[in-house]
Amino acid sequence: MTRPPARWRRREPQPPDPDTIDALALALVDQDADRTRSLLHAAVVTVIDSGGYGDAPSSVLPGPDAAADAVLRSAVSGDVATASVNGSPGIVIRRQGRITTVLCARTHAGLIVELWIIRNPEKLRRWDRP
Repeated sequence: MTRPPARWRRREPQPPDPDTIDALALALVDQDADRTRSLLHAAVVTVIDSGGYGDAPSSVLPGPDAAADAVLRSAVSGDVATASVNGSPGIVIRRQGRITTVLCARTHAGLIVELWIIRNPEKLRRWDRP
């Protein structure tokens, strides 16, 4: 598995930069691949947690191209909104009123260095409670 440089992992976890998350949400709404890639660090690592369900197997993707493709695919035909995810800025994607994807990120210097795409229905079930 590809991991961000050790200097990032040694730091205390910081909440993601809300401006970067807002910019990612806008890029996803517009389905703008170039703007999405511009928000991703060259060493970004993307973790997809599908729980073994659906069309996206659980996997780890290295690099900004794979990350941008995965996150843009997750947002196609969805309603994208920012939300608090585990107490930090994140993104929620809904289709037909149901949450299908939650995005969490870790940022450094205004760029996303780690991105989690949660599509596991078991983990999303509590998000869809009325």
